Amino acid sequence: MLSGHDDGSIRLWNLETGTAVDLVHHTNSVTCLVMAQVSDVDQLLFSAGKPPAFTLLYQPHTWQVSQ
Repeated sequence: MLSGHDDGSIRLWNLETGTAVDLVHHTNSVTCLVMAQVSDVDQLLFSAGKPPAFTLLYQPHTWQVSQ
């Protein structure tokens, strides 16, 4: 599960352990998160804040940003 926060953080939650990892950090509040499967190996995470908005492409299972 992903969550966006007023402090600008985006967290990936492990629902089994209740722990979270910060993925990225906006400069302002996160106002929108959308995730889509774009291929068998790639997921697209779009996040919007007050401004700016940015798009990150993550590799599944590792959640490393693909540049």
